[in-house]
Parts: sequence; C-alpha cells; structure tokens
Amino acid sequence: MVIYNPVTGESLPLPKVELKSVNTVTRPYLGYDPIDKQLKVLCIKFGGIPDIFVDHQVLTLNNGKHLWRTIQCKPHYPKSNGICIDGVLYYTSEKFSFIDIDGCMLMTHSCTLINYKGKLGALQFTFLCQRQLEFWILEDAEKYIWSKDIYILPSLWDNIVQRAELFIVGMTGRGEVVLSQYCLVEPCYIYYFNLESWSFTRVQIQGLEVFKRTRVYTSLDYAENLKLM
Repeated sequence: MVIYNPVTGESLPLPKVELKSVNTVTRPYLGYDPIDKQLKVLCIKFGGIPDIFVDHQVLTLNNGKHLWRTIQCKPHYPKSNGICIDGVLYYTSEKFSFIDIDGCMLMTHSCTLINYKGKLGALQFTFLCQRQLEFWILEDAEKYIWSKDIYILPSLWDNIVQRAELFIVGMTGRGEVVLSQYCLVEPCYIYYFNLESWSFTRVQIQGLEVFKRTRVYTSLDYAENLKLM
C-alpha cells in the first residue's frame, strides 16, 4: 500500500501487512484526527470467505515509527468505502463502535456513505416499481435515529444507464449527487444529479484514453493548494 499526494507528487510506501495465508484479503481506510493532527491508516484483514474474521490493524503516520499495531474489535466485514468526518472514520474509528440502522434500511454493497452537512448520510439506488434514489441521514447516533428521503429518478436516467454503468461517488457541498463509471469507456464523463432541480450535468474527462476498460476510482472535494505551485 502506498499513500500519494497529488499536489506535491510525494508518495509514502507503507510497511507490508503480515498475512496468515494467501487467501487473506486486506482493505485499507485513511482517516485524519484534527485534534492530534494525525493521519491514520486502518487495515482490515479477513479470509477469502467474508465471514471469516482475521484481525484489524492501525498505523499512525505522524509518529515517525510507521508500525502496524493490532486493535481489538468485534468480527465484522466491511461492505463500503469509508468516510472521515471531524476525526471519526465511518464505518469505524480506532475505538470501534456500531451504529444500528433503521429497520427498513436495506443497505447493500452498493450503498455509498457521505458527509452531509457534518452528519453521516447514505445513498443507494433501488429498482422496485420504479427507479429511485434513497437518501438516509443519521440524525442521532446515540439513539439510532435516521431520516429518509426518496427521489424518483427522471426519465433522462434511463438514457444515461444504457450507455454506461454508473455508481454513486458521493455528494458535493452544494448537494449534488456525483456519479462515475466503474470502468473507463470513451468518452469518459462524470455526472452530477441535482436533487432540488432533478437535473443532470455531465463533465467530460479527457486524457484517459490509454486507460480504457480499466477500473476507475473517483474522489471528491480535491482542491489544489496554489501556494505549492
């Protein structure tokens, strides 16, 4: 695993994680603690069968040692990408805790966690009687209170998915849902779905033709520091 800074061009290889067998799978998460100003990497290890739990390890980048340490946690299997909000890494932090979901929340592996105005949110598509977007917000983490909104997708959506298989990347600060492609196709677009106006905007990404048909990972809220240019 390597951490890369696209602004400075610097990269930091992380020490190898010891694996008990060739069938062990690792999944890393990066979080930031704004109080101690520390970057931490959480590495979850599990067997080739998701229910086979191995262990969890954390590495703190800012202490100069860069050593993995094992932490205690109840067995669980990560099903989504993580998001760090005010020093807490959701789905988990170094001090692990679990948040109950609402009884009618049918979260799948396609569910995307988001930072919605400082609250944990979840977005996912459902295709029952009609295509719709479910939007969940954790209003109270201690009492496990969630609010829910459902958005019926416009007819334009059918025309889009016929040309590209899209997944939810997250939500911008302006409340637009960002959609991207699983694999790069030509031409390559990023889509913005405005929940208020129910409108789609697409932006073409150029210069990636050489990576056609490869898996693509899209990140939000990246801003270059002009002082370093």
